[in-house]
Amino acid sequence: MGDIKCYLEYKKHMDKTFDNSNIEIRTKRLLLRPFKHSDLSDFFEYASVPGVGEMAGWPCHTSMDESQNILNLFIEEKNVFAIVDGDKVIGSIGVESTNKEHYPELDDLNVKELGFVLSKAYWGMGLMPEAAEALIKYLFDVFGADCLTCCSFNFNSQSARVQHKLGFVDYKSFIYETRMGTKEESTGRVLWNKRVPLNERVYRYLLTIPCGKVATYGDIATWLGDKKLARVVGNILHNNPEPDKYPCYKVVNSQGCLAKNFGLPGGMEEQRKRLEKDGIVVVDGKVDIKKYLYVAY
Repeated sequence: MGDIKCYLEYKKHMDKTFDNSNIEIRTKRLLLRPFKHSDLSDFFEYASVPGVGEMAGWPCHTSMDESQNILNLFIEEKNVFAIVDGDKVIGSIGVESTNKEHYPELDDLNVKELGFVLSKAYWGMGLMPEAAEALIKYLFDVFGADCLTCCSFNFNSQSARVQHKLGFVDYKSFIYETRMGTKEESTGRVLWNKRVPLNERVYRYLLTIPCGKVATYGDIATWLGDKKLARVVGNILHNNPEPDKYPCYKVVNSQGCLAKNFGLPGGMEEQRKRLEKDGIVVVDGKVDIKKYLYVAY
């Protein structure tokens, strides 16, 4: 438990405000820097192409004035980088505040949401993963983010592939209301800073399991990025320091069986009582996994 206590004490002093003023990040082929007013022509060039902005939830720009207004916001808010190839701006990548409604269990952590757009003329060249990977390294190593979130509409398989390539893991599904007035089924993903203790990540996941649902050790291990960690997850739950805050009783094995060595006084009987209080039927030490399994995405 010492690692978690030290971590929680440390993060109390972290600044959650991100400001990209004077920050430049170079990769093998690209430069990430704050936007400038002189970027207007390049910005309009890619933002006015149909099929680019729509992937991120905003309509293509129809005038330079529209692009100018958005560019002014980028410059004023100081959280969006221009992606530059040579002397040309070919896209953007922003560091936004994570939506608290979508991720309430992460509210007290230093979490940011990544959003990115790339000129259609540069798709398929591996440039967005290159840019995002460099920014992620900065956010984890310098800015001190605990974790990052990122999402994509379910029809946008290209963005999903990029996010998976970067290490983001599918986390939960939700409906996203776009600037175009549409509502799109979306998948939110999370990428943890490795300095955050594994225990802390597991306990956060428990907070996402709704009342009346269960998860399996394997589900949590897969979400952590390695399904081989199922046994480790079990050990972490067995040593849960705050069972009333982190509901470890909601976790069963892949067959729906309760834990024979449940960590609270009363053992498996205590787990049964807590599950039944949530409205889950337990028969012979098992729950109907098909009926009660929490499918996050």
